[in-house]
Amino acid sequence: MIRTLKKTISLISSVVPKRNKRVVVYSLWRHGNTEIFYNEVVDSYPNLEIKRFSKNELFGLNHKSLKNLLFFYTARFIVTSHGPCEFKSPTQIHISVFHGVPLKRIGLISPEMVPGKFPSNYINKNIDYHVVSSFLSGALFSSSWNIPERKMLYFGEPILDEITKVINKNKRSKEQILYCPTWRKDDSYIVSFMKHAESRPKILWTVSPHPADFAKCEKIVTQANLKNVTLHKGGSLDIIHEFEHVYIDISSIFYYLIFAGATITIFFPDKDNYLQEFGSLFSKFEIFGFPEGSTTHTIRSEQSETLKKLFFADYSGGASSKIADFISNFYLKS
Repeated sequence: MIRTLKKTISLISSVVPKRNKRVVVYSLWRHGNTEIFYNEVVDSYPNLEIKRFSKNELFGLNHKSLKNLLFFYTARFIVTSHGPCEFKSPTQIHISVFHGVPLKRIGLISPEMVPGKFPSNYINKNIDYHVVSSFLSGALFSSSWNIPERKMLYFGEPILDEITKVINKNKRSKEQILYCPTWRKDDSYIVSFMKHAESRPKILWTVSPHPADFAKCEKIVTQANLKNVTLHKGGSLDIIHEFEHVYIDISSIFYYLIFAGATITIFFPDKDNYLQEFGSLFSKFEIFGFPEGSTTHTIRSEQSETLKKLFFADYSGGASSKIADFISNFYLKS
């Protein structure tokens, strides 16, 4: 039903006249690049009509969501942070501000999600411009998603600008470690981590799950009832700058931890299952120096600094303003 609804939205939208200064900021959850972008530009760019919608606010099938759909139909620009906007019309311009870099093949661009099409065709059809923070991250997106270089906007990410503001503030003690796993289909990863936390009682652990997995993780953490484990709700990006040491699996958070210069432990108690589930684009992890057959690998802060120079040598900040300026001036160039 959702697929049919999205096709219907796209068809209707293609015949509705567009307003060139109207912008939809669409995201699955209110956090990350789109949330920061919206908050920074909604009041400082009065020439733009900007509204943000979550999935429920657009597809809720109530009076408010129908009003939101009308705004969506007439908007020229769509800004998203979680991959292609498959229900945009050919007359709309989609700007993708994806979080991090494509360290894994996610379900959103999996061939199984788009019957009869390759992911690159699907992405190219639905992304008009793709915002990246460096030429290296642009090359990774280009090679893994087959996005042409002409679609890349080297503006940086709003998230990086936020991290820059707080990178040296409110650091917690070295005895405190953050664990922020990506979304997973089952709960084996959090069960394995709780056993790991129990075996290291002197460490004070904070678990910050993916927003889509919070309820699942909350149940397991509560049942384990470990005194040295607390649960954080609100997204890892809110607090990663507070920790000197962070546990992750292969998720976009890795990219931001490099930027923050943190010590990073890649925690893979079920590495084989993880790779089967996600199909990592860096399955051998050479870029991280991940030992073959290992389930845990730590990248020290000095190594993070080396990777930071590699990934962010050309980062200059001001991403939200650059995106808004691009939208504001788009039709002045034509």
